[in-house]
Amino acid sequence: MIMRLVKEPPIPIEQALPRVPPGLAQIVNRAIAKDPARRHESAKAVAEDLEAYLKTGKGVHEEPPAEDVFARTSEDFEPLSGYMGREASSEGRAWIVAALVLLLLDLLLALGWAFNTRRTRFELDALRRQAGQAELRAARLLQRAGDLEAAGRAYDEAVELLPGR
Repeated sequence: MIMRLVKEPPIPIEQALPRVPPGLAQIVNRAIAKDPARRHESAKAVAEDLEAYLKTGKGVHEEPPAEDVFARTSEDFEPLSGYMGREASSEGRAWIVAALVLLLLDLLLALGWAFNTRRTRFELDALRRQAGQAELRAARLLQRAGDLEAAGRAYDEAVELLPGR
């Protein structure tokens, strides 16, 4: 997994989550770019792009001209606290809530699968013990009846079914 992170390019966000808005996808793809020259200069630059996205609904150019890559300053953007756009903010919150719900569902499915697997194994072990005990009783009865060949086969079956015997 770690080697894949090091060697392979990241999966574009719109491929993993097709409903992500294009402008937001541009910002995320730039933030996770493998080539440092294509990534944001700092977390502040990411925040500035996200603020601009919230205002305009548009992303940044993924590959800006070389002279414009780091040319933006904090004065180019208004602080996020001054932005009161509920539409973009609600959309962002909706994506976060959706991601958290998906993570929670994934966790619940994994826990349910693990619990079900454990319960199934426990039930299977109990059935094997019961079958082994039945074979053992049958072997003893066959031995008392004098059918030693059938008793031997029943003992062999009991040994296969009973753990630790």
